[in-house]
Formats: sequence, structure tokens, C-alpha cells
Amino acid sequence: MEQFVQLRVNEIRSLICSSSWRHCPGVDNPADIPTRSIKCSELGQCELWRNGPTWLSEELQPNDELIDEPSPSDECLRELKKKPHHSPTALITEATGQSVKELINIATFSNYHRLLRVTVYVLRFVRKLKANVKRRADKSQERLKNSWPEEINEAETLWLKEMQTSLPGHLRYQDWSR
Repeated sequence: MEQFVQLRVNEIRSLICSSSWRHCPGVDNPADIPTRSIKCSELGQCELWRNGPTWLSEELQPNDELIDEPSPSDECLRELKKKPHHSPTALITEATGQSVKELINIATFSNYHRLLRVTVYVLRFVRKLKANVKRRADKSQERLKNSWPEEINEAETLWLKEMQTSLPGHLRYQDWSR
């Protein structure tokens, strides 16, 4: 939320010059109304909430003093230069929904067991990549435990699910489902 507010404030500052800013006292500020003990039913009837302060539409406004944008002192600027700037980074990924048959071409395998073994190696590789990313984030040194029979079963289940999803597209699927 802080980043959103900061970006919005920066956008407002870029669109409106600071010399046109004026102070709005809390009693006249519609944004302060919800912080007071007021019922929702009363909020809809509140003139200040619906239209803002009356003086806002007048030519001469009270407290017509300009709000100068504060400029940082030289000491502050030196201190800012000393501190290294670290900005948080986020990586956003989108799942593409790739199927296993898009990664592994079945036609290149002469037997079923060889296909399962290669699938196990691909799954191990993916798991190790995920573990490396997690290890970097968690700073933990977790060892991957591989159990060949479990991995073969997982690979077989993966291929069975893949084939089941492609069945409805088969020409004779309607005949098989009867």
C-alpha cells in the first residue's frame, strides 16, 4: 500500500505545481470525516463529504498562504549520497500450462521404460531448480531425497494424466465413451 500511495503522490506532484497547493484544515477536509465517529447513513447526507468545503469553489480562499515544497539541506543530501540505495525486486511469473508432451517428445523413445526414466530425470531437474530458488530465499540447506520407485510412479502418473487430457481430441473418443 505504501508504494501505491508514494506513486500516486508522485503522480499528483508531477501534474500540479506545488505553488498552487493550499492547506485544508482538518475540520474542512472531507477525507477526515470517516475517521470521526459518524454513521454510514449520516455520511451520505453530509454536505462536506458530498461536495467538499464551500470555500473550495470561491475565488479567494481562507489561509491563502502558499505551501512551499521543502528543500533538503546540504547535510541531508550528503547523507543520502552515502547510503546505498536498495530497492526491493519482485519477479512475477505466469504459468503457461505447458504439458509434459511439449517438453518430451514421445516419438523419440523406443520403449515405455526409457520414456519414464527420462521423465524422472526431467522432474528431478525441475525439483532441483525449485529447491535452489527456495534455498536462496530461505537460506536453508535442504537435501533432495530421491526414491526411484516413487519417481517412476510419479512419472507414469504424469504421462497417464497427459494422455487422458488429450483423449477428448481423438477422433474415436466418442466411440470409446459409449
